[in-house]
Amino acid sequence: MATATVLGAESPNRWRYLNNILNRRGPYTDEAFTPGDEPKAFLADAKILVMYVCSNSLKRGMDLH
Repeated sequence: MATATVLGAESPNRWRYLNNILNRRGPYTDEAFTPGDEPKAFLADAKILVMYVCSNSLKRGMDLH
């Protein structure tokens, strides 16, 4: 029987791409941006709400307010 590898919340690979962004400056970063542990700690403590509106709702003219 085959087994699958599951990446859990504590897997170092989970944040690999985000760490690549937060550990260095880039051509589009603000001059005040300081790469390193501070931005990562901020994001770890942040509470982020993502809201998604289906485009079909907009086509039907549903009021979203």
